[in-house]
Amino acid sequence: IPADDSRGKEVVTRYNTMVKNGATFYTDSNGREFLKRQRNYRPTWDITVYEPVAGNYYPVNTAMYVESEGEDDGGAKAFAVVTDRTQG
Repeated sequence: IPADDSRGKEVVTRYNTMVKNGATFYTDSNGREFLKRQRNYRPTWDITVYEPVAGNYYPVNTAMYVESEGEDDGGAKAFAVVTDRTQG
């Protein structure tokens, strides 16, 4: 990553899986419980998406995961990412 332009950089890791989760995923809440999240959705208000990437960043303290919605895709599947420090 070039750093000689004196501009800040953000490094993002993107995972592609075969999990059909319908844009639903779970993030931990201070390492205590997992909160259900849905891409481009807020439960308490109607959202208009202007920033599709930045608007879907969530803090992760310990882990996050996605799981398949059902067994229609050949069996239940899940994918988890565990961190060693707070991210986001």
